[in-house]
Amino acid sequence: MAKFSFIEKSKFEKLFGMSSGYVLDFSDRTFQEFIADAIKVDIYDEKYNHGSGSKANRLRGYWLAESNYNIGKLLEKLLEYWMHKVQMQEIDYDRTDELLYEECLKIVENLKSENPVEN
Repeated sequence: MAKFSFIEKSKFEKLFGMSSGYVLDFSDRTFQEFIADAIKVDIYDEKYNHGSGSKANRLRGYWLAESNYNIGKLLEKLLEYWMHKVQMQEIDYDRTDELLYEECLKIVENLKSENPVEN
């Protein structure tokens, strides 16, 4: 189970727009494909079913079920995707988002360093 704080989680939730139940611009299909490609996991596995089962809740379920290292790996890939969307000018962002992104990168590094053994 991840040992990152409510405040740290809220930073990812804000950057990824999770309050709506979505994660970035993913559909159910593309969310599943992205995660399978990035970390070889089926996010629609029952063990990640959390709350309403929305994409945001599936990600929260992953946070509850997996090790810090594995969570860090997934969040790192999602941050890469976010930056790709920024570079393609598909996400409008400002300095606040840039600072939030940088804070999220630090959190990822901390998560990955706490438990460097993959499941």
